[in-house]
Amino acid sequence: MINAGKLGPGKIVHRIPSSKGELRSLVASVVGELPHDVDEHENLIEYGIDSLGMMRIIGSWHAQGLAVKFCELSERPTLAQWWELVGGRAVSGPVEVPWPQVDPSAPFALDPVQRAYWAGRADGQVLGGVGCHVYLEVDGSGVDAESLRRAVLAVVRRHPMLRARFLADGTQQVLPEPAWTGLTHHDLRALDEDGVRRELDRVRSELSHRRLAVERGEVFDVRLSSLPGGRTRLHVELDSLVADVLSLGVFLHDLAACYAGGAESLPPLTYTFPQYRADLERSRGPVRERDREYWMSRIADLPPAPRLPLACDPAQIGKPVFRRLAHWVDPDRYRRLVALARRHRVTPAMVLATAFAEVLGRWSGQTRVLLDLPVFDRVALHDDVPRVIGAFTNHVLLDVDLSGESFADRVRAVQRRFQADASHGACSAAEVLREVLGHDGPAAPVLFTGDMGGGELLGDRFRESFGELGHAISQTPGAWLDHRLVELDGGLYLTWDHVAGLFETGVVEGMFEVYRDLLEWLLGGDWSVAPPVGLPQSQRVVRAVVAETAGLESGRLLHEGFYEWAEAEPDRVAVVSGDGAELSFGALADRSLRIAGALAGRGVRPGDAVVVAVPGGPDLVAAALGVLAAGGVYVPVAVDAPPDHRRRAVEIASAAFAVSESGCGPWPANVRVVPATACGHAPLPRPVGVRATDPAYVLLTGPEGRPGGVEVSHRSVVNTLEDVTERFGVGAGDRVLAVSPVGSDLAVFDLFGLLGSGGAVVLPDDGGRADPGRWAELCERHGVTVWNSTPERFAGYLSAARGSGDRLRLALVSGGRVGSDLPARFRARCPQGRFVALGGAAGAAIWSSAFEVDGVPDGRPVPWGFALRNQRYRVVDPAGRDCPDRVPGELWIGGLGVAEGYRGDPVRSSAAFVWWEGRRWYRTGDLGRFRHDGALEPLDVEELSGNARRR
Repeated sequence: MINAGKLGPGKIVHRIPSSKGELRSLVASVVGELPHDVDEHENLIEYGIDSLGMMRIIGSWHAQGLAVKFCELSERPTLAQWWELVGGRAVSGPVEVPWPQVDPSAPFALDPVQRAYWAGRADGQVLGGVGCHVYLEVDGSGVDAESLRRAVLAVVRRHPMLRARFLADGTQQVLPEPAWTGLTHHDLRALDEDGVRRELDRVRSELSHRRLAVERGEVFDVRLSSLPGGRTRLHVELDSLVADVLSLGVFLHDLAACYAGGAESLPPLTYTFPQYRADLERSRGPVRERDREYWMSRIADLPPAPRLPLACDPAQIGKPVFRRLAHWVDPDRYRRLVALARRHRVTPAMVLATAFAEVLGRWSGQTRVLLDLPVFDRVALHDDVPRVIGAFTNHVLLDVDLSGESFADRVRAVQRRFQADASHGACSAAEVLREVLGHDGPAAPVLFTGDMGGGELLGDRFRESFGELGHAISQTPGAWLDHRLVELDGGLYLTWDHVAGLFETGVVEGMFEVYRDLLEWLLGGDWSVAPPVGLPQSQRVVRAVVAETAGLESGRLLHEGFYEWAEAEPDRVAVVSGDGAELSFGALADRSLRIAGALAGRGVRPGDAVVVAVPGGPDLVAAALGVLAAGGVYVPVAVDAPPDHRRRAVEIASAAFAVSESGCGPWPANVRVVPATACGHAPLPRPVGVRATDPAYVLLTGPEGRPGGVEVSHRSVVNTLEDVTERFGVGAGDRVLAVSPVGSDLAVFDLFGLLGSGGAVVLPDDGGRADPGRWAELCERHGVTVWNSTPERFAGYLSAARGSGDRLRLALVSGGRVGSDLPARFRARCPQGRFVALGGAAGAAIWSSAFEVDGVPDGRPVPWGFALRNQRYRVVDPAGRDCPDRVPGELWIGGLGVAEGYRGDPVRSSAAFVWWEGRRWYRTGDLGRFRHDGALEPLDVEELSGNARRR
């Protein structure tokens, strides 16, 4: 790809063209075409010129004093436009620069990338303590150990950096003799297959993550395992302190050449990496400060690292161990990808970087993704540069914006961003980041290493001598995930090297599956739409299974069960007051029907809203039942609520009636008040008939200054109550302590769930509603079997309940995060008790999911679990897509539990209650995520922001 004229040390390869014909010849040599075949008006990217080729040309021109930018060439990518840029442009320096020779044995400074790699080797670094290192195995046959030893020594003599050591003061020095002491030969020919496998596993374990002693000059190793049947395995490891990926290819090429024909089969090298480093510093001096200022201004606007689902804080990993996922794109498909990229005037590397970022964005919930791109930085300062082993790597921090309408738009935007950033490589992003952060480390923890354009990793001669690539792995200190691209066998070898144990179970595997699916879509060729970045197949299957919640509906009304029990067993206890007074089903039904009669007599008709503001006690229960029996919609309000709150309740519900007591006012003038003690009024003979789809109640929710009234139908709430009572066996023998505020949806279960099942409600007196000690006393005295409250109230009860008379068999806890300590504390007190965490939201009927804790919790908060009957959940990203497992998003609730909307507020209703794929959903505004088993976990903003800061 580079003109290799015999120009001698310190000379330039790509001369500045003096005519359009010379420029045409230069371009033709780079793209592998004949000069007359290069049309001066055709896009050069479509001819196959890539970023690497352009950067090599620019590097040579910079060294000659021609100040042309990468972005100038890439944004005007035709021969004619290049000539407009280059032809006649002033040159600030001589064509050939006779820079002084460096002392090859003198220590010289690490470049910023080497320094970051070197610092990351030290113990105590986050995800450090490893070398930036590549290890590979080549499986073949008939490799001769002695010939291999001589070949390795010849390569070491040829390349000074294979004899380099790294000193404690942050410098590097080439030694006269290599630290490599000779070939380690593992002769396994006498072992059986099990023995061979054990030994090969041991060697892999030893070498694949070895931290070479670079301070002593150990920067590489080559070993040979001889196996039964003439088979062999070549083990190669190389530290990135001395070799970039292209250098690995040079190492393998030269090793094969020396093995087959000796050192004399290779042309001599007259240029070294130490000389290159000195020459590069001189050539980049004039623009270095400009590029440093560019990166300082860019870093402030860069997005954060991808917020991928982590199993732990990276600092907890210790010394990381990397695992690899791999995929091979065969030659035909690779050629198809290249052709499509050229058609859209982008490079294949940018196509794959964008596709990688699409998947990262899906798993992080971000529309801007930060990638660390190690890039080839072999400036053509000499014709030997392509054949030198050295650390020619630079880093570009790439801000990938995924907001474009189509994939083609997005990849073009990414390419423009990369071209602008790559043209400021005189100062590395790693160097600037070190200035900003005050320490060395990876520029970003997710890397995209597009090793394309450098040719085949394993050439034909290497394969003939040593065999085919088998296992391979790489590590980079501080990195979470490194996506590498290598041209192999005419195709493209894609790998993801990731830190084992850092990510949640299945996260990397799921991302890799979706990435492969996205590549298949790209090969289809329609890049004019947004890419379909879906869910892994296994997650789609689990989601489909947990969404199968369909069940029968009874069609009953919220109060219907209570009146049936009142008719069948009128003497059964329904309500127990705090002072021990009991009220039967029959007596409660009579009181409620008298209130219903009073409401009907004052003009209440089916569907009318009636505010209920009654102190907690039997009168409150009778009032709620009475409103429903009159066909009304009850709107509970606390008796101690300020007048403005009552006024808002009346306005929101459009209520013209209230059930209250003296002293609970004042009320707006248009509200007709029925006393809760209207026992002298003639009762209705039976409840007024309404439809199951009619509203049952309105609950005020939202901020105090601007609450909304969520309207819930009989059908919705009955679906929830019947599922929960049947699922957990709530029946006539149960009693619940009603500790939840009257205006909360938990109180709906206390009243109608228990009474509708023939159970009883124990009502604390006003003084005991906030007293955990009083709760414990009432539970013990009245044989309470069911608890229903928020986690905070249940924790208070457990702390207060120290007696031995506890009969609780079922704890229903909801309305907040449920810590793992609660079920453990409950189980210690009630070993046979059932602990259930439930999830829901104001815009659905009480609860929408449940999770029964079985056994000892794992230390994490208890999940909300799985959707209840006829209900379902979604976790949605900002683009409205289902989030993958462990990825936070907004919780949506669907199914029968969804409320009718915000009463009298169509604007708020249309924003919160939406249609998607033929179903109506409630957007809760809360955060959550799915576990791998399909269970739902709630999240709070503080936890999410804390995770983001940690990561």
